[in-house]
Amino acid sequence: MNFIQVRILSLASLLFVLGCGNDKSVTNIGENHVEELQSADSIISVDDNESEISMNVDSSRVNTLLNSLYDWVLLGDDEIKLFPFVRQDDIYTGVDFDEIDLITNDMKSKGFFTEAFIDHYRSIYTEIDNRITVGAEKYYVGDIPEFFTHGSPWCNCQDYPEDNKKFTEMVDYRLDIEEDTIYYYWHWTLLESSEYLIKILSEEGEYRIDYMVGFTKENCF
Repeated sequence: MNFIQVRILSLASLLFVLGCGNDKSVTNIGENHVEELQSADSIISVDDNESEISMNVDSSRVNTLLNSLYDWVLLGDDEIKLFPFVRQDDIYTGVDFDEIDLITNDMKSKGFFTEAFIDHYRSIYTEIDNRITVGAEKYYVGDIPEFFTHGSPWCNCQDYPEDNKKFTEMVDYRLDIEEDTIYYYWHWTLLESSEYLIKILSEEGEYRIDYMVGFTKENCF
């Protein structure tokens, strides 16, 4: 089993170790956020004067989580997960919250997500329902909606690779660590796609997804 041992230390000490004036390995997501561009098997280790925070990351468990997530998305009915809407004739009249309950219960049973992410997922559809039910514009079946304009929020993409492979065999990815959060950046290897960010926390001894950039309100609306 491969582990990444990450010790997150002060920015001043980090810059000293990396060399005077050379800050290319520091990403600007957080003050102590170290960008690790090597393989998931590598070890990041920087010493602070007296204090240090360390986190052990099992990269194989991270990959298993992401493979299981995208099996659930790609092999299941992605359309239901994206468009659980009530329709009347050729007009969508609101969100089907009975379907949302089924989806969120499934999300809980799978154990892929934190409670906070599941609550946020529901809030996205509550906002969509408000826009459909009180909006001046009608949302007709077959029309391009004003939400999910970047494609599927699970990847911010229009297409998936057709290769019958595990998710982690179809992407290039890198892991960054900040305190108790794993930052998983990925993009499709064989398709043109922008980098996609997933944040993973350790919750009750399990790795769980707490943030997906495709489900931010900026990307959904």
